[in-house]
Amino acid sequence: LGHVAEARAEYRNVVAAYERTVGSNHANLLQARVARASMNASLGLAAEALEELLEVLDVQTQAFGLHHSDTLMTEHNVAAIYLSMGRVEEAAPLLQRIFAHREATFGRAHPTTRSVASTLASAHAELGRFDECLQLHEATLGYLATDLGLGHPETLADQYAIGVTYLRLGRTGDAVRLLREVLPTAENVLGSH
Repeated sequence: LGHVAEARAEYRNVVAAYERTVGSNHANLLQARVARASMNASLGLAAEALEELLEVLDVQTQAFGLHHSDTLMTEHNVAAIYLSMGRVEEAAPLLQRIFAHREATFGRAHPTTRSVASTLASAHAELGRFDECLQLHEATLGYLATDLGLGHPETLADQYAIGVTYLRLGRTGDAVRLLREVLPTAENVLGSH
């Protein structure tokens, strides 16, 4: 626990040094604040992390614009904290906007786009929007299978998510078929625990 206090103090020092030397809108300062917020979120200090990220997001939006990669990454972090706090209705629109931008900029196959799609699919599932959830997972699966292979843990996780979504949509036969298809590969790759 002593190391956590030291780390938090060091982040305060780094942020203060950046504020003195480069000003409050400098990209390095903003990145240090995002890192500090991420550390606080990982320590269970979600409200404190969210407050800082929202402040950074406001500065980034004004300084760099909505489509800058730093702004989008901070916005993704805000959405992740909203999700961790159970504030899914606030996270979903942010994720939708980030996904649309990533897809338009990098394409659906890009790892960053796939990551946002997965998080957005989870948000849709939490909100009971299973059709939207399924569409995202199914579209992503083709890229995962091609890029990473059918035996990759990320591909297997997406297939499992599709199976669960089938169940939630009442498509039990589809769920059973898919999960039976995936189980041998999953046991081979991940073990049978």
